[in-house]
Amino acid sequence: MNIKAIKLFLLAILCIVVFASCDDDEKTKTDDETYVYYNLQVVPSEPSANGSAITKDMQWKTGDQVAALNLLHGRNVVKMTYDGSKFSGSMPSLSSAGTVGYFYPTHVVNQTTSDTTTVRVNFQIQDGVTVEPYLAGEETPIITGSTADSELNMRCVNAYANIQMMYNGAPVNDMVHIEISAYKGTLYNKGDYELKTLKYSTLKQGNISVLNPSLNGVARIMMIPTEGVALAVTAIAADGRAYIGRMDKAIAIEAGGEYTIRIDAALEEGTASVGDYFYSDYTRSAEYDETKTLVGVVYALSDTEGGDINPSLSSSNHGRVVSVTDYGKVAWVFSKDFMFDVPRITNYSNADGSNAQGFLPMNAIDGTYSADADTRIEAALDALGRIKSWPKSGALSDFDGRHNTECSDTAVNHMPAPFYASNFDKGGLTGWYLPSAGEMALISAQCSSGLMDDKEGFVPLRNFTYWTSTEQSAEMVWAVQVFNGRVVANYKTSLYMVRPVLQF
Repeated sequence: MNIKAIKLFLLAILCIVVFASCDDDEKTKTDDETYVYYNLQVVPSEPSANGSAITKDMQWKTGDQVAALNLLHGRNVVKMTYDGSKFSGSMPSLSSAGTVGYFYPTHVVNQTTSDTTTVRVNFQIQDGVTVEPYLAGEETPIITGSTADSELNMRCVNAYANIQMMYNGAPVNDMVHIEISAYKGTLYNKGDYELKTLKYSTLKQGNISVLNPSLNGVARIMMIPTEGVALAVTAIAADGRAYIGRMDKAIAIEAGGEYTIRIDAALEEGTASVGDYFYSDYTRSAEYDETKTLVGVVYALSDTEGGDINPSLSSSNHGRVVSVTDYGKVAWVFSKDFMFDVPRITNYSNADGSNAQGFLPMNAIDGTYSADADTRIEAALDALGRIKSWPKSGALSDFDGRHNTECSDTAVNHMPAPFYASNFDKGGLTGWYLPSAGEMALISAQCSSGLMDDKEGFVPLRNFTYWTSTEQSAEMVWAVQVFNGRVVANYKTSLYMVRPVLQF
């Protein structure tokens, strides 16, 4: 065969491959042509049959739902409903070798169209009363025509514990906040459950917070299995007193298990003052305690948890804490598409009731301003860092950053500044938020007056601009320029720093 014939032969082969490839592309180019829907019917065993303490009395009832995900083509989550004998639903792209992953309850499964086969679980915040089984399993259905049938035994993938708080042999009553952490081993509070492997992945360690206004003696919490953990527990009573204790030794937490954990607590009598150290177990101290995990410094006091700042208090069981570190530099909104007036956040057109913007004292105790402070805003602190005088109107009168942050879109990062502040996990604590203009300005004034920066472990505010959660308009949010004390509104797409705060 001569050279010309060889070239023609190779060209012919190439054309065949190209045409075949084009034909394949044509066959698979649309979902309608690729995805065939089958009627899926699943006959499950009763949850009480799997030997779990959580499910010992649980029976399926009409109307219950499970989530089903095709593990081969995991693009759709199907919610299947129990009719008294089986779960039914329409499942795309089943095949004789296709495996389906199942999960209960469906409210945990937040994917609707996704290529993932994981379920995000989050036990970070609980009420201390409600515990429920998380069940998972997988099965390969038998295909008959357009119907797919399978039998399924789902297993419990979480555990729960009864935390018994005792003081002097009696239960601790009227508990309003319980903070649970690990002092040995690892306590996981959220992660992904992988339906392909029926195992947890990307687990995140951190505290569990129980928020309930009137728990007496016992808090029931849901837990992710762990090889060995010893818990430290702080319970805050309605009167503000803190009860602190820990387990004697680590225990293994197994899926489906029930555990009773008795905590013999000591009473933490001390109240907080502005400038006190605040730790991950919700305790505080005037002197730095290196044996604990420092998360913040107290910058204001309140009469009640979540109450208004009361400048007349010299000590209290309640107040507000500024994180010892920044989150970082982000925009307030992800893009101009999300630059709208956030519902239920009050808009302030000026800084202090009269001035469109202005400067705070560089030292709020002796009243010195920066040299270029043409518009000066009256703000003074006493030697302890408490407010002595402050604007009664305008953006600087807003001290409700928690409300502002809760009103923002913090489910996804469309609004990065409030999103990352509310998802801040310093010390594993929950409840962080983006401070309001009044809160951020107060913190800046305390730092510039030298009341914070010498604190052990406290990272000083950078000489930059910090976001607040106080809106000026649909396009602009108030910010505090630490380097000169200026309070100004700027566009939400600007990149500024975030320093989260929380209330206790």
